[in-house]
Amino acid sequence: MANLITSTALLCVLLVIIANAVTGYRTIITTVEVDDSSNVRDICKKEAERRDLSSCENYITQRRGRSEDMLAMPGIENPRQQVPRQCCNQAKELSAICRCESIHYLLEKQLEEGEVGSEDEARRRTKNIIDVCFGSICPR
Repeated sequence: MANLITSTALLCVLLVIIANAVTGYRTIITTVEVDDSSNVRDICKKEAERRDLSSCENYITQRRGRSEDMLAMPGIENPRQQVPRQCCNQAKELSAICRCESIHYLLEKQLEEGEVGSEDEARRRTKNIIDVCFGSICPR
């Protein structure tokens, strides 16, 4: 009787193994780890160049108008009113991992090309985009 139970159990195990082999189910898990931050920067730079981020570029490079200077109070700002909605819409179409890096890339590109009047103002506007559009989730 013990031999019959053992033989039956062995036969069941073999049937399960054969059934799995025949059906061909396979699970492939692919994990991509990015160890080098320069790789992320390169990927995000390319994505920023492919996307239409013109509204964000214009916002970063625009100079304060006289009326803005008169209305601005030192230390009191409402960046939500200043960042164009179109800029947020364009920026949110970037892949999640590249949103902040791509916006920083726009700033660096504009600085290199001499498109910016005041570097401090451009950096403030870049921070405003990140704060308003992404809720300050950037690691920088």
